[in-house]
Amino acid sequence: ISSINLHQTKNQTTLFNDQPFYLNYDLNSDLYLIINISLDRELRDEYVFTLTVNDYKHTTSTKINLIVLDVNDHNPKFPQSIYPFNISSSIPIGTILFKLTAYDEDSHDNARIYYSLLSIDGHKIESNEKNELFYLNSYTGELSLKSKLNHVDTKNIFKLIIGASDGTHNAIPALATVYINIVNDVYNDNKSLIQITFGSNRVSKNQTEVYISENLPNATFIAYVKSDENIQVIYDGGFFMQKLAENSFTLLTNQIYDREKRSSFNVILHNKHVQRSFKIIVTDVNDCKPIWNTEVLNIDVDNHVHSDDPIIEQLNATDCDENSRVAYRKIKKSWPYYASLLSDQLIINCSTQLNETNNDCWFKVSNGEVHFAVEAYDTDNENFSSVMKIRLYRRSLVDYDALTTYMPSIRYDFFELFNHDYILRSIAILMGLLFVIAAILICIYCRRESIKRPASLITDDHSTKQKIIQTSSSEQTSSAGSLYGSEKSDNITVETSDMFLFSPKRAALIPQPADNLTNKLFHSIQTDLSLLTETNPPIITTRGTYV
Repeated sequence: ISSINLHQTKNQTTLFNDQPFYLNYDLNSDLYLIINISLDRELRDEYVFTLTVNDYKHTTSTKINLIVLDVNDHNPKFPQSIYPFNISSSIPIGTILFKLTAYDEDSHDNARIYYSLLSIDGHKIESNEKNELFYLNSYTGELSLKSKLNHVDTKNIFKLIIGASDGTHNAIPALATVYINIVNDVYNDNKSLIQITFGSNRVSKNQTEVYISENLPNATFIAYVKSDENIQVIYDGGFFMQKLAENSFTLLTNQIYDREKRSSFNVILHNKHVQRSFKIIVTDVNDCKPIWNTEVLNIDVDNHVHSDDPIIEQLNATDCDENSRVAYRKIKKSWPYYASLLSDQLIINCSTQLNETNNDCWFKVSNGEVHFAVEAYDTDNENFSSVMKIRLYRRSLVDYDALTTYMPSIRYDFFELFNHDYILRSIAILMGLLFVIAAILICIYCRRESIKRPASLITDDHSTKQKIIQTSSSEQTSSAGSLYGSEKSDNITVETSDMFLFSPKRAALIPQPADNLTNKLFHSIQTDLSLLTETNPPIITTRGTYV
């Protein structure tokens, strides 16, 4: 086999890594077509292959058709989740009111759908239970009337939950909500009508008020509105309109209602001939916890020091829910034994007379403050609760402590200004800048001092080099002639490029013991230069002659 090709249908592409099949040989050279990915019949129900065989001389090909069989892996679905219908109160028995149709992506027997009436106005319908008003054909989805409606004077709307399943065991059915609005025959003679079908079962008799519970999810169905003329809606928020046809639409909530923030919304509907209005009333749900009017209850024991009666405080926590009931309880970890709780009253046994007994409330308050707490909770839901702290103190002691600490505090108020971090950082930066400036000035001063020299060491040509050149004629004599005599000699020139050459620390020129004029002259020069070095005379920059 040289190749196998998969024929792609139009507008169908397959990535290399997602090829549904591949070929494989086993040890016996048998060829297998192996599935590489999971097949989905709803995406593609047939694959066509071309199998080519080649023996290096002849080639032949054949086609292979692979049909993907269906399994029941899809649930039925309704095209929409809400179906509103209007029927006349005088409609005859056996009339088919409407037909629901669900669809299933599976095929053949797996797509066979069964319909069932699950509940009417919230009442669950068991499989063997029969209701007196409606009949649902489980095979066709047709709902028909079983009895007359004109005797149901107080009922204007019915809410039906209908399910659709494919018969699979434990399958989750698709659900649809059907609202049946009963229209009174009085309106049949009018030329123009505005029909309103409410989604809630709690509607007033004159259909001017509809009750919707708070905390329902967004886009909750409110009403279905239909008119035979162009209709206009005037409202003050709370919902949005979803158009279904030219003159029909549904009203859906645009927010999660909170009764504590807003309890009602007004809606006005009108066309050229008729105007109708109703009010959406938000009903309460227990979703608020009790709230105290203060976080800390301060009790001054000095106000009750001369009383023999215990201290009694009325507790008052409020709950914003309707018909809410608030109760109180101790927080035992912090509750002292000389305080008690009776219904909504806090009773504290703390007086000088009671102090003679085993009650030590007065002793503890006299040595400091006492703190404990009380909790208010909702009796319908104890998880909704809040805590208030209670503080027992003596004002006389608090005032004395405040007076003794006031004067020292004034002394330190100025220093408290420097506790701010930004002030400390500013001072540190300023000191750093001053330090850098001082360092720069010191460096400049030292630099200038290092380049200054004494005037006695500066020569006319600004050089440390000097030359001593001696030229002598044969007849000249030196000032030291008395020591050496006057003799003729050759011209002698002594030249140095560094004044430190004749420093006493240098090795001295030792004359030879000969008595010639040359040796005597060198000895004289050495002596004179040594004297110059020791006494630091001005540097000689002119030429001199020694004899």
